Amino acid sequence: MILKVKPTGFLIVILVITMVSLSVIRAVHAESRDNFTLGERIFKSHCSSCHPLGLNVHNSKKPVKGSKTLVTLATFKNYLSNPMGHMPYYPHVIESEDMLKALYQYVKTIK
Repeated sequence: MILKVKPTGFLIVILVITMVSLSVIRAVHAESRDNFTLGERIFKSHCSSCHPLGLNVHNSKKPVKGSKTLVTLATFKNYLSNPMGHMPYYPHVIESEDMLKALYQYVKTIK
């Protein structure tokens, strides 16, 4: 059985689906951008003095960018939970899933 749909009804359905899809895409993009901004702010306030541009002022052989601790969020969290050398411990970053994820996502973008 073939359903007959008026062209105007079909166009309205397509328009509604498109508008809903665009709203979802905007929301996801905004959340991603907000996480990036949060991660950048955390990095600048907690990390950048020792890790400018993703480098390491205390040990040039261990830069942040390209580090093995960035392989997964779990390895990143583990390293921040048990920092070595001059690395300070920031429990408020580690204990906040949002802050930790945002920092991890930001640090992974440093080239």
